[in-house]
Amino acid sequence: MTMKLFVAEGNPHGVKVLAAAALWGQHVQINRLQQEEKIVPFMSQPRLPALDLENGNFLFLSNAICRYFYLSCGHDMCDQSNQWLEWEAVELQPALSAALYAHVVQGKKKEDVLVTVSASLRHLDQSLAGKSSPYLVKDVLTVVDIVVWGSIYPLIVDASSLPGHGMSMLSLLLSPSL
Repeated sequence: MTMKLFVAEGNPHGVKVLAAAALWGQHVQINRLQQEEKIVPFMSQPRLPALDLENGNFLFLSNAICRYFYLSCGHDMCDQSNQWLEWEAVELQPALSAALYAHVVQGKKKEDVLVTVSASLRHLDQSLAGKSSPYLVKDVLTVVDIVVWGSIYPLIVDASSLPGHGMSMLSLLLSPSL
């Protein structure tokens, strides 16, 4: 049975679900749509990315989609992984969304809007500092690394705009093992 992953060009959440699908997705058909297309029948508003599980069920939060792919390959989630995913959703993602909105929609300079994410980047940097591996939870790539990487990807497209305290996270993101 083939699942269908629906993503929209330009949607920053699409990066992480596409990466998770490439790493852990089995029998996944990728469908690129316009952001305003409605896929999930019981949602009042369009919601992308979305994963049609082919059994009548849909996942429509990017972290849930990434977690689904990861778990479906037999990987386990520890409490620390769940904590990181929740932190990304309630702390990092709102700060990044505000920064991207200010930069893309309002035209503010990238270096000016990075102030809104500096505390989150500092937390990531401190969490990676002194570790023997470039990964947030284990000594191997996990869903946490993909979710965080996918979230900050729009900021690292131009790596020169990252403040100094984001360098440890940058080394994770640019690691050849990704």
